[in-house]
Amino acid sequence: MSPEPNSDSLLERLRSARFVRVVIVYAAASWFIIQVLDVLVQHFTLPDWFFPAGLALLAVGVPILITTALLQSRLARAAAATGGLARSWLSPHRWFTWKRAILGGVLAFVALGVLGLGVVWSRNRGHELQPDVVAVMPFHPVGSEVAIWGEGLVDLMSTALDGTGAYHASDPRAVLIRWGKEIGSPETLAAPEEAAGVATALGAGQMILGSVITTAPGAVRVSAELFNVRWLRKHASAVVEGPEAEMTDLVDRLTVELLKSIWREGDVPEVRVSTITTTSIPALRAYLEGEQAFRRARFTEAQQAFGRAVELDSTFAIAAHRLSFAFGWALGAFEEEHIQNALLAWRHTAGLPARDSLLITGHKRVDLDGDLSVIELYENLTRRYPDDYEAWYGLGEALYHLGDQVGYGQDRVVEAMARAYAIDSTVAPSFFHLIQGTYHRDDLDAARTWTQRYLVLDSTSNYADGLRIAGGLRLGPPEDSARAAAALDTTSLEVLRQVFFAARPGRSGLAYSEMVRMIAANPRFPVGFRAGALEELGLQYLRHGQIGNWLALDQEADRLEGREGGLRELTMARLAGLDNAEVIARQERLAARASYPESARYRAALFAQRGRHEDARAAIDWLASAADSLSVAGDSVRARTYRGLALAYQGHVAAAREDVAAAIDYLRRGLSLIPGYRTADRNLHRFTLASLIQDGGDELEALSIYRSL
Repeated sequence: MSPEPNSDSLLERLRSARFVRVVIVYAAASWFIIQVLDVLVQHFTLPDWFFPAGLALLAVGVPILITTALLQSRLARAAAATGGLARSWLSPHRWFTWKRAILGGVLAFVALGVLGLGVVWSRNRGHELQPDVVAVMPFHPVGSEVAIWGEGLVDLMSTALDGTGAYHASDPRAVLIRWGKEIGSPETLAAPEEAAGVATALGAGQMILGSVITTAPGAVRVSAELFNVRWLRKHASAVVEGPEAEMTDLVDRLTVELLKSIWREGDVPEVRVSTITTTSIPALRAYLEGEQAFRRARFTEAQQAFGRAVELDSTFAIAAHRLSFAFGWALGAFEEEHIQNALLAWRHTAGLPARDSLLITGHKRVDLDGDLSVIELYENLTRRYPDDYEAWYGLGEALYHLGDQVGYGQDRVVEAMARAYAIDSTVAPSFFHLIQGTYHRDDLDAARTWTQRYLVLDSTSNYADGLRIAGGLRLGPPEDSARAAAALDTTSLEVLRQVFFAARPGRSGLAYSEMVRMIAANPRFPVGFRAGALEELGLQYLRHGQIGNWLALDQEADRLEGREGGLRELTMARLAGLDNAEVIARQERLAARASYPESARYRAALFAQRGRHEDARAAIDWLASAADSLSVAGDSVRARTYRGLALAYQGHVAAAREDVAAAIDYLRRGLSLIPGYRTADRNLHRFTLASLIQDGGDELEALSIYRSL
């Protein structure tokens, strides 16, 4: 028997030149692969297991390398001695070949890469990330004395980024709410992958992570890192140190350093957070405390904190804006404070970032100006800032108070407020017009859903009690309606006010309105409240075409308050075609007694109806003269209103003369000036406009106006 052809010792085979070359090549390839893995992990922040998995694959490759080398060396020796060696299908010589070893290694690393990229893809799946949107995450505070800055730097850096005009920041409220849902408290130190989930949900293509540390009494170090969200690639990092009293300047420097890494052409945009907020650090701290309370719906605390900020710096526009909202949302008797702070904020918008300036301006144009074009402003804001709670809430408010004047229905109100709720479900005022809108359009299933959600948030306030009664009456079942009706008989004035506020009746709610309003007419309530309840029920009758019932209740309301009013209602009745002798006689009697200024517009309509064009012209001239005087005095809103009324009544005169084209033109021009919240005046003229448009043959536009009245 011949000896084994490969009887050399294992050590001799391992020392062979060919094996040494293989080891050197494998070591070099491993070094290269490790460098590639390190670059991938550093620049794309792949999962924590990615780098160890690559090392494990390289380790697994070592025994495969040795086994393949040994078997192939033995095979070569045997083939040289015998002139060839047959290999069966199951022979290890057939499987442990260099070709298969190399292919297996390549496939293993390809699979690892695909798996890692798959994790990255799944992180962004279903989201369109916008490269110019930056989500500023809560900064991790180290030390209780800097805790306020952890959440506060989200506001400051977001403001700084918005001020550049080149980038805009995700709404801090949306960031903090999403962070709370997915990660925890704002102080939680999160991994970049976790923070990327928050940014991805908000559509932000960039994000900033950072920390704030006390380095000495009164001194801080603020560090931040800027990441690409899709690949979790770190673009830049920056660190600044200095006195806490110069925090706004530190934020300026930090933001500039981060922007340098992604700003490719020209100079970095100017960053001036110190001038667009406040130079007073105590005012800034008070504002940030107010923001924390405001986001958590603690409106009394927010009022106090924002109030301190405005006292310390009366030019602090954003603090005044938030203070106005805090008063408006507290459901208290704060209308004057709400208005005054809204005006204060508006006066100091110069230098603010576009988002803040537009939100402050929009708030004023809804509540103080009744400017119908503000709806378009808010629609543009929601397109630009789709994750901004205040933009969606503002759009809902504008649509609720002004939308009917431009033909929008309550469905648009519900859509906007539902988007605001989706961003922040913790703020009670989001629900008010949302619930009203569902009731108004008779969507009782939606009303039930939103009522239940609200009562989870608030179960003890007067509004909650009123909402429960309204829900029982409107939504049933019968036993709930019976209990609600019994509660209605004995409810307090405060709760009854909220019953009215919570569930405005829709087209099918006349019986509900009759029940509630007649309870409100009980002598145990103040006279003014009772008269208002009767007037509201009268308007419900008017909406259902019951003009006689409307006038009867309106007269009863006048009697209760000891007044002989109703000139506006009678004028509207005449325009609507109710020309019986009683209505005509009463209207003319009241018009004869009425005095300027408030009667001027109704006198103009009355004289135009009766063909007394010169008398109508005198009333119109008075309105135009009053507009000029108000304009000189600086009262631009009332001046615009009177000028609009003068134009509209010129339309009535033109209509009486059967000059339809001129009448329509005057009415359109007048309506463009009259504030949207003056619905009584506007609806009088819109009814006339619709009638003229209908006579002209455009029934679709006329029907659209009729439906919104």
